[in-house]
Formats: sequence, C-alpha cells, structure tokens
Amino acid sequence: MRWLPGEGGPLHSSADPPIESAAEGRALASAGDVWVWDPYGFIMGEPHRHFAVWDQLKSHPQRNMILDWRRNGVPVKQFIVPSKGKHRNGTFNHFFPQSCHFPNNRKCKLYRDIISHEIKNKIAMGAIRVWGKVGETPPSPIVIPFNIEPPKPCLVHDQQYLNCFMRKCPFSSDKVINLPCYLSRDSFHTKVDNNLGFDHFLTCKISLLG
Repeated sequence: MRWLPGEGGPLHSSADPPIESAAEGRALASAGDVWVWDPYGFIMGEPHRHFAVWDQLKSHPQRNMILDWRRNGVPVKQFIVPSKGKHRNGTFNHFFPQSCHFPNNRKCKLYRDIISHEIKNKIAMGAIRVWGKVGETPPSPIVIPFNIEPPKPCLVHDQQYLNCFMRKCPFSSDKVINLPCYLSRDSFHTKVDNNLGFDHFLTCKISLLG
C-alpha cells in the first residue's frame, strides 16, 4: 500500500502482531496488510510527524533524549570528539573537524547523468538542501567528495574524514540464529530493504567550524 507524501502512513500495522503470537502460529497476515515506503513519494523526516506515539515511551531509560531528537532533530555536534590521525596523505590533530575541500572520485565523471538525477531526488525529498551556486556562493567549511559504486550504480557520500571525529557508539543487533523464534512452521518470511531509511531522520543545523 501507499500513502501521500507527508501523511506518514499508519501509526500501527495489522501485519505487525506480537512476537509471541507469531511464534505460536496464532497470527495470520496478508500481503495486502503490509505498509511500505513509496520511494516515489518519500519525504524527509516522517518519523518526526508522530511525536504523540514516541511520547508513549514512559519507562524507556533514554526517553528524554529520544523525544528531544524527535522534536529538534539529531544533534550531530554532540557526537564529535577530538581526533588524531591520517587521511588522504595528510595528517590531522584537532578537537573539531577543520575546514577542508575534497575532490570527487574520478569515476564520477563517467556517471554524471546518474549523479545529477540522484541529487535532484535528494533535494526533492528534503534530504539535502541547495547551498548556493558555484562561483557565486562561498562553499561550506567542509566539502565532502562523491564516490560511485559502478555495478549498481550507487552514489556514495564519502564522509571518511568526518567519521574520524565521530564518537564510537557500539551496538548489537539481532542475530540470524534467533530468526526461528519469530516464525512458525511452514510460514513465510519477507524482508524489505529500502535505502531511503538513511533519510528518515532530521539533523540539527550546525556549524562545522565549532
């Protein structure tokens, strides 16, 4: 199913039964009950539209942080830490990322049309904003390069330099060996892998010069 841009879809899905019910074979769902993102109508920041649902996290240990992110966007600056190392034949030792401009990968010249199409889509959905016209508007303090994965092809924002200054946030996800716990015998399992998931959440406006 689809919904119009900005509507945000349903708050709950009938195709999302409790794990206990699914494990015991007491939950049946139809493919018609499944709601998925429409890539042609996707817009940035949809989870932020359902603050009332997130407000129900009464006993969550990180409730205040989660609600603040939903109200104001993810504060990227809080994740930046001092770093020392090497990047692209240069060394750095700074408390904050310094102003620098990196050239795009040379392979990008062969995929100009695909890259232009992807950038226009990102602008339309609100994932990126136009900074200004080259030659008329001064560039941002940090200009990250583009790279391309030819087999797909897929546009890549090469943020290796910024990643050097990001605080480590280890986490553990569920394992494949636990999958049988969620499925009953003779049942089917479907997964949707939508790369638009990278653009779900808004970020705060920050100055990368500190």
